[in-house]
Amino acid sequence: MLYAIVSDVHANLPAWRAVLADLISAGAGRIICLGDVVGYGPEPAAVLASMHRHVDAFVMGNHDAALCGKLSPARFNSYARAMIEWSAGKVSRRGREFLAAQSLVLQGPGFTCVHGDLEQPAAFHYLLEPLDANGTWAATHDALVFVGHSHLPGLFVRGASGLPHLLAPQDFLLEEGKRFIVNVGSVGYPRDGDSRACYCLFSPDEGAVRWRRVPFDMQALRDAMRRERLDEQQVPLLDRDPVRLRQPVREQLQFDPAADSTQMAQGVAATHDLAALRRRGRRWRLAALAGLAAAALAGGAAVVMYLKWQPPGLAVPADPLAPHDAAVREELAGNLVPPWPLLLQGDRLGGWRYSLFRPRAQRLEVILDDVSGAPRLRLTHARRALCRLEAPAWRVHGLAEGKLRTALMVRRGPDFEGQVTVVVDAEESDRSGRPRVHPALLHAIPAIARKDGWEMAQATTARPLDDRTHALRYRIEADFAGTLELAEPSLTLLAP
Repeated sequence: MLYAIVSDVHANLPAWRAVLADLISAGAGRIICLGDVVGYGPEPAAVLASMHRHVDAFVMGNHDAALCGKLSPARFNSYARAMIEWSAGKVSRRGREFLAAQSLVLQGPGFTCVHGDLEQPAAFHYLLEPLDANGTWAATHDALVFVGHSHLPGLFVRGASGLPHLLAPQDFLLEEGKRFIVNVGSVGYPRDGDSRACYCLFSPDEGAVRWRRVPFDMQALRDAMRRERLDEQQVPLLDRDPVRLRQPVREQLQFDPAADSTQMAQGVAATHDLAALRRRGRRWRLAALAGLAAAALAGGAAVVMYLKWQPPGLAVPADPLAPHDAAVREELAGNLVPPWPLLLQGDRLGGWRYSLFRPRAQRLEVILDDVSGAPRLRLTHARRALCRLEAPAWRVHGLAEGKLRTALMVRRGPDFEGQVTVVVDAEESDRSGRPRVHPALLHAIPAIARKDGWEMAQATTARPLDDRTHALRYRIEADFAGTLELAEPSLTLLAP
């Protein structure tokens, strides 16, 4: 089971819709809300209706408690108090009764959820400093607690020393002897400088917690506030709208069309043939590629591919790789994904398909380890962007009996900011024989520390595969800015 833990939606319908689509795509089977469905935002009724339909369980937030009469609005600042009073007029009686029926604490299988803290959940204390977390740990035996309230994603950790530590958001695995308090951040009103909606995914089978950041339509939020005649200046989140912060390519200028032939454009080709333009562009790209390949060969052990010449969005090769076809089970012994090649073959990563989503800001290179000579893949992103690496699919035809295990060595540079995930999808048939896709059969994130700054992303399927499994697909997804090195990708079938 994969849980999505969301919090502090605050009546922001565009953000909630974006997160809902993202968590469904990620394969979340249960959704838990840590409170504050309402407050600040312009669409409390629509958000509550959607969350009532899709969310499996709620805890009560302080804004929810005030709206349904469980908490005095006098505890809020003037703007928050005014928005609570305004929202109360927008939410139906049944909606207020639903919020009033929620508890302050939710107990899950091995984890606990609360809006503020567990020591006095009805007081809605903030957890901001490491020592703030001690009361919550004293109030539960669970090793994992999810909180919201502050809108600041982060991680409190306490190990054998008994001293709590506050860490920035980072994907992690639960460890024996350690306890964790996870602030999942805010869907509708982030306060950490990142304008994207924030929430967490939790897999009890893996013991893994992963953060997700999701962009949403801020103009839609702005339009909704204007329709309700609410003050945009009271929502500083709108000041961080990435669309508005982007420098315009062209200024908006007035233009008068030509009144006669003397005012028309002169000396301009009237028509171009599309096929001829394509041929010209292909010749230019091949010439550029030849120059890059020559430069790469002259570079020695580090073979670099620069992609500044590519148009936005790039997949190499353009078509998906041909799948492997297993005829007998013995063909599935050993590593099911190819190793990194010793060098790039022109613009190709032998045996792999890669996709760059902002190729002008992304660089990919194969480098060789100074000691072992083993190849590693280095990705450098000048700005945050997604890179996907895909191995050929395996058509296993029901021969893949046993559990699957995946592993990948990862080293993040000091400038790294983002996330790395190994994903294995499976094509299966259900008990009636109908085909279906099992997305994210395996999820692995770098969480096992190794030497020299390396970490291992490793996971094993919870249940063995059987004769209903038809095909397996392996990919690495890295959404980040900075530098990332990858080594030793593997996918192995364990004997049943």
